[in-house]
Amino acid sequence: MKQKLVVVGNGMAGIKAIESLIAHQGAEFFQITVIGEEAHPNYNRIMLSPLLADETHFKDIVLNPLNWYREHHIDLHLSDPAIAIDREQKRVICYSGQHFEYDQLILATGSKPASLRLPNESLDGIMGFRTLDDVHRMQDTAKTYHHAVIVGGGLLGLEAAAGLAKKGMQTTLLHRSGWILNRQLDKVSAGYLQQELEKRDIHFRLNRQIKDVYESEGRVHQLRLDDDSLLPCDLLITAAGITPEITLAKTAGLDYERGILVNDQLQTTDRHIFALGECCQHRGECYGLVAPVWEQAEILGQNLANQQRQPDTPQSIYSGTRSATRLKISGIDLFSAGEVIPQEGAEVLCWNDPAQQHYRRLIMRDNRISGILLYGDIREGNTLFDLMQNNTDTSDIRQQLLFGTLDHHLPQPTVAA
Repeated sequence: MKQKLVVVGNGMAGIKAIESLIAHQGAEFFQITVIGEEAHPNYNRIMLSPLLADETHFKDIVLNPLNWYREHHIDLHLSDPAIAIDREQKRVICYSGQHFEYDQLILATGSKPASLRLPNESLDGIMGFRTLDDVHRMQDTAKTYHHAVIVGGGLLGLEAAAGLAKKGMQTTLLHRSGWILNRQLDKVSAGYLQQELEKRDIHFRLNRQIKDVYESEGRVHQLRLDDDSLLPCDLLITAAGITPEITLAKTAGLDYERGILVNDQLQTTDRHIFALGECCQHRGECYGLVAPVWEQAEILGQNLANQQRQPDTPQSIYSGTRSATRLKISGIDLFSAGEVIPQEGAEVLCWNDPAQQHYRRLIMRDNRISGILLYGDIREGNTLFDLMQNNTDTSDIRQQLLFGTLDHHLPQPTVAA
């Protein structure tokens, strides 16, 4: 008898775990059901920003078309979100009332936009930016309305602002900090980025928050900021961070903090239930980038396969991920990884070319890289990232670290005769 594997979440995390299970020849042991809240097959959520900006098409960002599910004998249940887990009966209950029994359950419920706790937050025209349907609503709004305001100067907020400005909306970005991408960039590199975005008709209001929201006929119409200035607004995008979607886990009695608590095998406090991606919390960390999700999915799929094929094989361990940040706006190159704010005992190497707006800053500890920030010329980003990941002693290449000539100075692999 095949075991029943139910995956709640038809996004990148859950499907990547199934792909890993297939790759490790474990899928044949399971009857797999995927429950998706949206009406679409798995698509690349990272590409929603280029989709908004009309730089790609939906068919080009689909990762797993419907025939992939059929080919792998996966029961795909769409447009019907899971609303409860009955752990005693080991079944997942959907909004429609349909339920699915499981032997193993994977929660890949992702995240939702963090609430701004605004007055009138339920008005038409106030929304997040997380799904394909959000993109469609934003595109439709841009055809009729004129003023867009984005709250949040992080990656998602900047990408939303760039897309809406490209569609002709008068776009303003509010950010409560003194510079944009303050978790990834310093003030100098953020200034270069802001100058480039201002050329694309994006306006910035920094060190500002919303004080009040005014409506007209049930739709957001105007904002009052904390300096009492007024800002016209037909579309308000909330992009000030994400919150792990843990509602199912909470109501099922699983342990949680910010995210669903998992161990090094991505297992929750119920040995039959796993969680991965943006909804989980591992060793105190909740991740919002794709690299940790891929690594978690690979380990979970491999462990599920080995449990069936080779039960005595030691389980693989997920120990956390350090990943790099890149901005998905056409024509803008930046790369950020590791430590952003130099802490006590750190050394800072910096090279700045204001004329070209090329900027490179490295944070060092004992001649080892602990932070990377590149703007403009990012060609050596991956090389620097590898040096950081491998904790490489850079004593012999310190000068090359700053001036973009690393590839000629790193030790070359020996080729056997």
